[in-house]
Amino acid sequence: MVIANLKSWALLVLMTIGVNSAFAHAFWLKTNPSGKKGQAHEVQVFYAEPAEKPELLDSKEMANVKNFSLWLLMPGKEKIKLQTTAATDHYKASFTPEQNGEYRIILQNDAMEVLEFPSGSLRIEFYASAAVQVGAEKAVPETGRFKLNVSATATTAYKPVLITVEHQDIDLSKVTISIFNQAGWKLDTKVDTNGKAEFKALDKGTYFIEAVYKDKSPGTLNNKEYKSVYCAATTILDITK
Repeated sequence: MVIANLKSWALLVLMTIGVNSAFAHAFWLKTNPSGKKGQAHEVQVFYAEPAEKPELLDSKEMANVKNFSLWLLMPGKEKIKLQTTAATDHYKASFTPEQNGEYRIILQNDAMEVLEFPSGSLRIEFYASAAVQVGAEKAVPETGRFKLNVSATATTAYKPVLITVEHQDIDLSKVTISIFNQAGWKLDTKVDTNGKAEFKALDKGTYFIEAVYKDKSPGTLNNKEYKSVYCAATTILDITK
């Protein structure tokens, strides 16, 4: 009986390690948060663990996740698809703002093949976002058309950072926020019923923010059944003062 229990426990540990390591990676968007009307603005797309070196585009880690879409949300309601070109370890795209206001770049990858694990079949969805402010106008695009989106307010070191999670019919109690910096610091927290959370920036630098939603609701994707859903959304916040 003891040996059987030990075998069951060992299998559970291996299953947990396998599932968790599969999702240590996420997509991240890097861009200058300030833009100018009439000037081309570049955004880069990375696939990596938080604050770690990005994967090469020809790596096996990229094989199942490379079919994403990149969207530009303009001030107001207009949305256009951005075309990307491949570099060694990232994709890049650009757009030229034609009016003042806030622009949002959203990466969407919600049609990956269902993956099989010992614990059951799983649907995985990735999202990433970045905001670009052009001029002083505060016209903000709609982001609620995507299943999960996370954003953070710019601030200075040692002051609270406000995190906002926007979503489509998601149970916010199942969303966990993880914040990382390049020094290896990490904080896990939860959002309130309005999708808000706060953390205090320890110092200047780059913060990687990830919202993860896990749900054991079954469904079907591309005629293949799955037992649960894993959805991750990210954003990067640079604190320079």
